Amino acid sequence: MKKLFGLILIIFFGIYSHAQSGCLPQFTENSFQLELKKIKDQDFDQAKKEAIEILLNKCITSLQLKKLLQELSFEEDKLELAKKAFKTVSDPNTFGIIKDVFDFEDTKKEIDLLIK
Repeated sequence: MKKLFGLILIIFFGIYSHAQSGCLPQFTENSFQLELKKIKDQDFDQAKKEAIEILLNKCITSLQLKKLLQELSFEEDKLELAKKAFKTVSDPNTFGIIKDVFDFEDTKKEIDLLIK
């Protein structure tokens, strides 16, 4: 009985971690590359930030989020979007890869706290 209960818990938490946001990887790489190019073509960070916020409604991966955040100049904007995206990325278990886009250790620690 204990083994069955343990198995049910493992399955439940496995499903929960993969479906944290209720989405599956549906944003194809081709679609992502087109959107990334549009963002790169923007002249101002505010326009880039707004375009990225719209993409957070899609089912993006942590790697795709990392690439998007690299287009922004300001640490504060990157952190704000990262916090919003954590709830919606399709692979929250690899979210830590975005820490590379941050320059300050305090910001990286905030990401670590978000993940835990």
